Amino acid sequence: VCKPGIVTVIVYSFLNLYNTFLWPYILLTDPEKYTMSVKMYEINQRMQYQSNWVGLCAAIIIGLIPSIVFYFSMQKQVQEGMTLGALKG
Repeated sequence: VCKPGIVTVIVYSFLNLYNTFLWPYILLTDPEKYTMSVKMYEINQRMQYQSNWVGLCAAIIIGLIPSIVFYFSMQKQVQEGMTLGALKG
């Protein structure tokens, strides 16, 4: 009964942790260890001095792929978890 709710919490927690920006931006000093969101910010800051729209779009798509794959693999459980207590009858 509680499986869809737990899966929903796991999916939202994964997406929240995957998109974390401020904590890694403050603590990480080595560019090799930057998270995806910090790398995207770094690419965006470089766009002030040079135009590389193809690279930026490629980075955005590559950054979206894990979130989309994870969500679609758990889509049924997420929908069941969100509608579990909302149905009347």
